[in-house]
Amino acid sequence: MPYDVFQSIQSSERFHRFTFGVSRMPLWARGILAIPMIPGILLVALSIVFFLVSILALFILTVPIYFILRWMTGVKVTQAEVRSSGARRVEATVRDV
Repeated sequence: MPYDVFQSIQSSERFHRFTFGVSRMPLWARGILAIPMIPGILLVALSIVFFLVSILALFILTVPIYFILRWMTGVKVTQAEVRSSGARRVEATVRDV
């Protein structure tokens, strides 16, 4: 069944317009087209890695300072209490007439 779904998607004209006709090219032509795309794919992957590394560096630099300042100021971290709004549970039954 999943194969039939992919077959119907690939045979639609909307799919071919979305892929700018690349899906109609032979496999060897798509392979040649993929070669110039490699630097762009690598740059996107590297930018994601650099973003994650910068977030990690931010945490590595700020978390120790946060703990030191919390210790120096004597601030205690407590769990937030869940307060009830005073609403009561109501049970209802729906009957079809």
